[in-house]
Amino acid sequence: MAEYIEIKGSNVPSLSSDPSNPTQGQVWYNTTSAALKGFVQAVSAGAWSSGGAANSPRGNLAAAGTQTAGLIFGGSPPSDGAVITESYNGSAWTEVGDLNGARFSMGGMGTQTAGLCAAGEATTPTPGTATALTETWNGSSWTEVADLNRGRSTNGGTAGTNTAALYAGGYQSPPSPGSTALVEQWDGTSWSEIADINTARHNVAGCGSTTNAMINSGRPPPSGNGLTEIYNGTSWSETSDLTTPRYATGISGAGPSTQAIIFGGYVPPQSSGMDETESWNGTSWSEVADLATARYSAALGTIGLATSALCAVGQPLPAVAGATEEWSAGTAVQTFTDS
Repeated sequence: MAEYIEIKGSNVPSLSSDPSNPTQGQVWYNTTSAALKGFVQAVSAGAWSSGGAANSPRGNLAAAGTQTAGLIFGGSPPSDGAVITESYNGSAWTEVGDLNGARFSMGGMGTQTAGLCAAGEATTPTPGTATALTETWNGSSWTEVADLNRGRSTNGGTAGTNTAALYAGGYQSPPSPGSTALVEQWDGTSWSEIADINTARHNVAGCGSTTNAMINSGRPPPSGNGLTEIYNGTSWSETSDLTTPRYATGISGAGPSTQAIIFGGYVPPQSSGMDETESWNGTSWSEVADLATARYSAALGTIGLATSALCAVGQPLPAVAGATEEWSAGTAVQTFTDS
């Protein structure tokens, strides 16, 4: 078996007290208590609570940011949601600058002050077409930048920031309609095609970074699937499926190879969506606390971490209305033994 120094390149650090802000997987030796310790995030202890209601109820929207500094944009119905952007301060939503291109079912990445919106189904000037349009957000306004190489809609899986992002899968318009396995990477200036996902699909959830990303769920088959794929910066690998297959879900996790949560979703012939939340421990999925309001096509992109996430609005309308829910999970320091 490999030793710690071979894996990490250094010995386990010796500290007189536990770190005040440890990271997932961090290990140290506490000289005061003479104990080997490590940090884990206890997602299984999480729960959803009510947050501030969004001003414009809608589904098929995109998101960026965190639970206390979030951003949602676009969405359907087009009459009142396709360009609207709202900012969240941890308790209330405020309308800010509109998108330049009206659309829904697009991808969102980045932060509340440095966001990215890519692809989607256009509502103008040619409704129903998949767009390649990409816009960046600077905290006050959107600016059009370089387009994707392939226009797509119906939510591809996204990961990253407004300077380093991934867009995976989605649905292509004619002349080659249907789900795609295409993945493109954004470097802050332009998009380039990289390794395809293993299973072509749309209505996908995605999170993480350009070197540690996860995509999950989606269509086809018509009833939705629970397929999970992990990206290591070079290629995609299939891993354990969701407990409950579905599509049009929300997902959250900055380090998805070790931890993430997925919530909500849809499987026909449902009409109200799903409330199930599942957590990922790096190996498998397990069911945890349910959403208070069952929904699908909520803000994807996604907002937050596996221990601090935000689920904003969604469908069906008017049942979901502007409902926002906040996810919180505990953290814990684990003491290891020789056994």
